[in-house]
Amino acid sequence: MRHHPPPTVYRQMETVVTMLCQALLGQAMPEAWGGLTAAEWDRLAMLAANHGVETLLCQRFTADGWPAPLPAAARQKLRAAAYTSRAHNLQLYQELGRLLALLTPLTPLVLLKGAALGPGLYAQPALRPLTDLDLLVPSTALAAVTSCLLAHGYRMVPSLAPELLPQVEPHIALLGGPGGDLSVELHWGLTAGSADWRAAPIDWFWQQTEPWAAPTGFVAQAGALRFSPTAQLLHLAAHLVLRHGNTPTRLIWVYDLHLLVGQSPIDWPLLVAQARALGWGAVVVAALAQASQCFGTPVPTWVLNALHEPLDARTAFYGPASTSYRLRTTWSDLAQIDLPIRLRLLLRVIFPSRAYLRANYQPVWGKLWPLAYPYRWLKPLRVLINRVRR
Repeated sequence: MRHHPPPTVYRQMETVVTMLCQALLGQAMPEAWGGLTAAEWDRLAMLAANHGVETLLCQRFTADGWPAPLPAAARQKLRAAAYTSRAHNLQLYQELGRLLALLTPLTPLVLLKGAALGPGLYAQPALRPLTDLDLLVPSTALAAVTSCLLAHGYRMVPSLAPELLPQVEPHIALLGGPGGDLSVELHWGLTAGSADWRAAPIDWFWQQTEPWAAPTGFVAQAGALRFSPTAQLLHLAAHLVLRHGNTPTRLIWVYDLHLLVGQSPIDWPLLVAQARALGWGAVVVAALAQASQCFGTPVPTWVLNALHEPLDARTAFYGPASTSYRLRTTWSDLAQIDLPIRLRLLLRVIFPSRAYLRANYQPVWGKLWPLAYPYRWLKPLRVLINRVRR
């Protein structure tokens, strides 16, 4: 038997998220905030940070006036989260400039997601928080780009199953930069590895690029690209629905879609044609439905009608709700992959690569890191026992 939060908790969360969306749009009147309890204010501050909209919310409150009922502690949480986000963004953009100077002489690069969207869609790039830097590189240039980063102080993030990486992932991850902990993902694909049903051809997206609009005061490097608005919308929809399971996700990703549709010249006939070619019609509709529900994003009715079809049931892939987040995502990742690769990856989940275990456990456990094998086995065993007991 599954244990779910009481219905009142769900209603409280829905109330807070609704208020958060209204605030980002400037639609929440001051009197509307009076109905929130102190606990809901704390939850709003926490959700704003979790959803990546803390800086946007602070900007809105600064412009429109901070709500009088907002407790001082919640206001401080919001300001601290926004300050941390801005500082992290500044660090990432500075590192991005250094990376582009190193890499664009080697190959064209397409900036993805946050770094591509911040300078063009947001009034200030700092309003679009970055967690990492996502760069799409031609597969033929991946080795040269990786070697360049390694030569300039970056290190590879060890993989659970390095021998299966191209089949199960669309990117590799590296850490480096001034503090040694800035994350860079080098993509050769957009949504998934080659053995995953969500994988999509990349050639069309490479043909739909344009020069990247650098932030003010930042010198763009020749060869730095971003997707055209139409290709951007397709990619963001796939990232939202296919990569993250068409479940309520980070509001900042949905807000990206809202701003893209509202501010950019979308070629709707091209979008419809390419979505059909990729089999992403329902994916685009589902993503735009989230944007419409949260922010009232206007979309031509004929586009929705042209793309209307049942959404593949495999997009709801987060596994049993009673399991931990890590186990659910592992379950989900396995479920999306072709059976032969799935079995090999399952074996690696049980027996990860030594490099992976050392990177995750040796800094804390020292010479005892081999004990991480039984430690990793105990957690799913406990979950299984608890499920059998229920």
